[in-house]
Amino acid sequence: TSLKNRRYLNIKVHFEEEFWSLGLAKVVGSLPAEKCIELVQKVLTQFMLNYYEDIVCVTTDGASLMQKMGHLSNCDQQLCIVHGIQLGVQDVFLYKKPSTSAKTVLKGISDDENSSESDDDTTNDDEEDFSDGFQVVMSEKDDTIELTDDLQPLIAKVRTIVKLFRRSPTKNDKTLEKYTVDEFGKAFSLILDSKTRWSSLHTMLERFIKLKNCIRKSLIDLESKIEITDKEYDLISSVVACLAPVKLAVEALCRNDATLLSADTTLMFMVNNLGDTELAIKLKAALVRRINERRTSFSSLLHYLHNGHQRYENLDPALDFEHLSKLAIVNAIVRLNERLNQRADEHLLYTSFSSDSDSVNCTANLSLKEKLDMAILNDKMCKNKGRSNVAKDLSKTIRKEIAVFEEEGTRGSGTYLKNSYEYLKTIKPTSVESERGFSASGNFVTKLRSSLDDDTLDALCFLRTYFTKEKTSTK
Repeated sequence: TSLKNRRYLNIKVHFEEEFWSLGLAKVVGSLPAEKCIELVQKVLTQFMLNYYEDIVCVTTDGASLMQKMGHLSNCDQQLCIVHGIQLGVQDVFLYKKPSTSAKTVLKGISDDENSSESDDDTTNDDEEDFSDGFQVVMSEKDDTIELTDDLQPLIAKVRTIVKLFRRSPTKNDKTLEKYTVDEFGKAFSLILDSKTRWSSLHTMLERFIKLKNCIRKSLIDLESKIEITDKEYDLISSVVACLAPVKLAVEALCRNDATLLSADTTLMFMVNNLGDTELAIKLKAALVRRINERRTSFSSLLHYLHNGHQRYENLDPALDFEHLSKLAIVNAIVRLNERLNQRADEHLLYTSFSSDSDSVNCTANLSLKEKLDMAILNDKMCKNKGRSNVAKDLSKTIRKEIAVFEEEGTRGSGTYLKNSYEYLKTIKPTSVESERGFSASGNFVTKLRSSLDDDTLDALCFLRTYFTKEKTSTK
């Protein structure tokens, strides 16, 4: 959605190891799944592509609209794996509304905030600190935090401390910045996480641990009643240690050259390096569940076609990846080639039918109109019959190719296995590239250029990809 409150659909086509941005398509009115498919087909047609016959798979985020679009489409769908990882992290750590028993317990924090210096440069820090929905309440019995399994109270407390300094330049300049310069030789500031970016939680907590001594001294100078104990700092450190491999995995998944093969390798690396603490085990279970919700049979098929059963059967059991049977492998390859090789099959069927001498003899004595009617009828009958025979012959051919592949380890050249392998390598495991496109379009549509025409914005996004590719190829 632009600054002018207009909505756009971003479409990118990936092939081999490259991709093309097809620009931004303007969304007019509501956008149900059926209309979304029509809009995508319309854009693809401009580039002589067919949504049902040329597209191997569509990679989208997990929005309900996009999921329904995938169900209605003839082509397959891959939901963004990075989005699944984000949901897994959120399941364990953050952004759920805490219950009364799970709220942060900080005795007198409201009084402490209200007693801030009168010359503070910000207005009512207390109200801003509570604007995110994580309200901090007082306890009459205890002034320490009793941690819960979801870590919500501790994270809420950290965010409160971060906002205490970020939203008050006076407090930050007089205390925190002074201590960071003394300890590190330069000024460091605290970082506040974003609820829509889980990785910002790791960044916030990592900086918080780095500046823990400076924070303690600053809170003492401010006579604040907020306190982080050593036990809580240890827990924060364990959270940072758990999220570190997850953050590395996400960065690898977001690379331009990421495929379903590299995605599985990255996910196995992430799960195996989470550690064996109670927190890590809980995070691992959440991530595995979310990943398996989004991983398709295409990933297992690609593993099989890449290195055969040896690699296919040695996938990490911790992730519980789907293992396809021989029949499922054959059916998947048949279905893939039938859909994406329709034009070649139709050409073969037409050639076979037109060379049938019996058909020619039968129509020799008919009138011109009768010949036309007979040709139409025979075309329908022979096409259906021929397509059925082609499917059976295709299945037999693929079984023979699989037997050779498992015995010799080669897919051959121009075979159905080779074609399927090339098709599957084009599927992207994430929708990150489209998100990059939206970020780039935000550089065009600014407050100073908020009235750009839709066609102008579409052309700018298309040309940006073109010139970026040209610049990269010349290096």
